[in-house]
Amino acid sequence: MLDRFMVVDDHPLYCDALKLALFEINPKVLVTCVSTLTDAHVKLDQGETPELVYMDLMLPDSDGVASVSTMRKRLPDAKFIVVSAREEPGVVRAVQAAGANAFFGKSMPMKDIIRLTRRVIWGEAAFPDFSTSDAKTRRQVDLIAGLSNAQVRILAELASGRLNKQIANDLNLAEATVKSHLTSIYKKLGVSNRTQAILVAQQLLPEQIVNTG
Repeated sequence: MLDRFMVVDDHPLYCDALKLALFEINPKVLVTCVSTLTDAHVKLDQGETPELVYMDLMLPDSDGVASVSTMRKRLPDAKFIVVSAREEPGVVRAVQAAGANAFFGKSMPMKDIIRLTRRVIWGEAAFPDFSTSDAKTRRQVDLIAGLSNAQVRILAELASGRLNKQIANDLNLAEATVKSHLTSIYKKLGVSNRTQAILVAQQLLPEQIVNTG
């Protein structure tokens, strides 16, 4: 039974919930929670050797999927579970290719996280099955997966009905930067205007991202 875990997530409440879930799996588990990738590396430099790592892709200092590869190189024998609100098939496949053992969506009920974490501990992989998705949806979600974390946040704000100036204020960006990102987003999504981008975002982005921006 594994007893050393690390949670890399910048949402304290989610870290606390994961801790409680892990205590159900192993009451003697030691859980380290950090909010940035930098802090995770500091803990490793200090000698911590987690046997299982939960990682969020959208950390303040994260490079997204590349961060999984970086951590995997430092902990080649550990098991990695990516927990993210970005649940598109393209992201999941990229995470799997980067060396993760499992992918849990942030919307997953905690009872399922406990059940699937046990499977990972036993040596199994745990990834969503997208085999029933139609070709159009797969193409669209792969396009979403091609956006940077900053562009996903801007698209989510857009889908929530925010204007460019409001998005700039919310994300501490220049309005010109927001406009530049939107031009790139339209191109990547294969749409020609704001309305079309909003429709794609509302259909494909996880609800909690759209609601919170």
